[in-house]
This record gives sequence, C-alpha cells and structure tokens, in this order.
Amino acid sequence: MRAVLTDGPERKHLFALGWPMLVGIIAVIGFNVVDTFFIAQLGEIQLAAISYTFPIVTLMASIALGLGAGVSSLVSRSLGRGEKHRTCAYTTDGLSLSLLIVVLFTALGLATIDPVFRMMGAEAETLPLIRDYMSIWYLNMVFVVVPMVGNSVIRATGNARFPAAVMIFAGVVNAILDPLLIFGLWGFPRMELEGAALATLISRMLTFIAAIYLLHYRKQMLVNPFRGVAEVIGNWKSILSLGAVNALNNTVVPLSALLMTAYVSQFGEQSVAAFGIGTRIESLVMIPIIAVAAALSPFAGQNWGAKKQNRIENILTEAKKFTFCWLAFIFVLFAFGLESMIGWFTQNANVSGLAWQYVMLVLPSMIPLAAVLYINTIYSATGRPIVSLRLTVFRVLVVLLPMAWLLMQFFNVTGVFVAIAFANLAGGLLAYFIYQYRFKPAN
Repeated sequence: MRAVLTDGPERKHLFALGWPMLVGIIAVIGFNVVDTFFIAQLGEIQLAAISYTFPIVTLMASIALGLGAGVSSLVSRSLGRGEKHRTCAYTTDGLSLSLLIVVLFTALGLATIDPVFRMMGAEAETLPLIRDYMSIWYLNMVFVVVPMVGNSVIRATGNARFPAAVMIFAGVVNAILDPLLIFGLWGFPRMELEGAALATLISRMLTFIAAIYLLHYRKQMLVNPFRGVAEVIGNWKSILSLGAVNALNNTVVPLSALLMTAYVSQFGEQSVAAFGIGTRIESLVMIPIIAVAAALSPFAGQNWGAKKQNRIENILTEAKKFTFCWLAFIFVLFAFGLESMIGWFTQNANVSGLAWQYVMLVLPSMIPLAAVLYINTIYSATGRPIVSLRLTVFRVLVVLLPMAWLLMQFFNVTGVFVAIAFANLAGGLLAYFIYQYRFKPAN
C-alpha cells in the first residue's frame, strides 16, 4: 500500500484513471436505462410510481458521494504522506460511519414511506406500488452506500479499474435479473416493481462483497473498527466535516434543475420537451469530462499529501488540453449531425428548433463548466470542499436562477438557455481566478 500517483507522467495517470471512470459512468447510466425500460413495459402507473422514487434515490446518492469524497480525500492525502496507519483507519472508519448512517436512514425511510410520498403528490393508485418498491429498496441502501464509499477509497489508492469493473458487472447482473423478476420468466415469480427492487438488491450486494474483499484481503486496508472510541469518533468528525459539505454541494445542482424545469414549463410542453432533449445531449457530451474530473481526485489528493503541488498543476493542464480537443470534435460533429441527433428524440419542428438552439448556446460554455468541475474536484480532494460549495452556490444560486428568471421575462425560453450558458461562463472565470490566486501548496 503506497502512493502510486506521486511519480510518473501526469498524462499517463490521467488516462489510466480516466478511461475506467468513463466506462463505469456509462455502465451506471445503462443500469438506470435498463430499469426504466423494463418498468415502462408494465404500464404508465408503474412508471409514474418509480418516477416518484427518484428524489429519494438522488438524495441517498448525494450522501454516498459526499461521504465517499470525504473518505477519499483523507485516504489519498495520508497515502501521499506515507501514513499507512492513518490510511487504514480512515478507510475502516469511513465504512463504519457510512454503515451507521445507512441503518438510521433505512429505519427512518421504512417508517415514513406513506407520509413522505403523499407529501410528494403520490395518489392512492400509485402509493401501494411505491410502497412495494421502496420497502425493498430501503433495505438495499446498505449495499449501495457502503460499496460507493469503498470504491471511492479504492480509487483514492490509484486503482480505477476495479471500481469500473464492479459497476459493469453489477449492471450486467441487473440487466439479466430485471426481466426474470419483473415479468416472471423462466420459472421465476412475477414480482413487477418488487422484482426490479430485488434485482437491484442482488446486483448491489455483489458490489458490496467485491469492495470489502478487495479492501480487506487484497489491499489489507481494514483494521479493528472498535480499536479506540476517541480515535474512531475523531475520524468520523473529520470525514463528516468534508463529507457533509460535499453532499450539500452534490444536491445543489439537481435541485436547481427542478427549478429550471419549472421556469421552462411556463412556455409550454414543447419547450419542456426541447429542454429535456437538450439537457440529455448535454449530459452525453459531459460524460468524458466528468470522468476526467473523477480522475483528478485521487491524483490531487496523493500529490497534495506528498507536497507536490506542481504535479497537480501539470495534470490540470493535461485535463484542459483534453477538454479543448474533445469539445472541438463535438462542435464539428454537431455542425453536421446535430439535427439528425435531435431527430432521434422528436419529429416536431418547433421542439427540434428549440433543442438545437439550447445545444448551440450551451455547448461553448462547457469549457468553463469543465473548469468548474475540475477545480471543484481538486479543492475537495485537497480537503477544502467549502471552496467547491461556494463556487457551486455562486454559479447556480447567485447567477443562474436570478438571471434565468430575469431574461425569460424578455426573451421567453431562449432567455433561460442564455442564462445557463452565462452562468457556466461566470462560474468558470471565478473558478480559474480562485485557483490562480488562492491555490497554495501544503504547509
């Protein structure tokens, strides 16, 4: 167990960490698409029922990602400093803390299914379906959150291939089990939504076993979780101080997306459809950029701990080069094929025109948006997630939401699209300024 990212070419490390993350992200997206596809075959009521659960799923994912980022930051920095005992302690205590939080949330969730989903607007027809699904899904949370934290630790050591392989394997298992358990094929009972939840439970259980196996038997990073109350609680506090801020940061963007959808809905269903198409195309373009941002985290943490800040600056330069090349390729591709791509989603001329407008307005702003993601990641990995939160709050709450509301009064839905592009630009400029003038080497 040693820091493997503090030496060697930065470009090589960026590629070695980035491509498995790219594959893993695609696998996760495929996981969700497969679930939605099979559930949609049951009918609109079942699809509506599952849609009500997305905010809860997103909330738990934000908590898991926040905890994972906190533990990953501490583990990667302690690895960079060569502190083996602290590395193992942070790993063990991060997993035990995530387990404790999951148990509390599971108990609370199971006790409040009906009132929570009634408050969200679920009707009497869909509530029993939601109850069937969430009763199993809440039990599944331990196999979602703990492996996500464990895989964050594994990536912090510089191993990105294993978490990606685990995500792919889980996606394949889920895709196989979904039709068997949902529709009752090949002698299995027909369980419908309960079957979808059970398929997720089984596939996630396998990721849990794989993550614990690697951490304990291969990397020997787990120690006695009951070794000393004072040390464990101290580590929990350190993890929470980072994880809570990261979790809050992760919730700002999806919540703002709900408000942006509400803004766009004032201009009719065609505007909402165009906005949905545009954001989906945008999310596809952003997948490699998100993978690069994820790759920066373990690299920045280890090199910060090793007091090699110049290597962080070098890999950020490599990330910027990749971003320019990738988005230049996308711009050329869209110049010839964007209308055809939009045609996969709709044949309505008005919807197509608005979706085309969204993509062409927002596409250039993805360069500064990438800067926000990269610098947010570096600050979180080096133990200062509050800077990342401030950048997100500035881009979303200070610039995006007020500006979108103002511009839509004069330019209708186009004003909303312009506000998104401008907020990305403003956020990128602020992120660059903060990094250039405030990013200091470790003491």
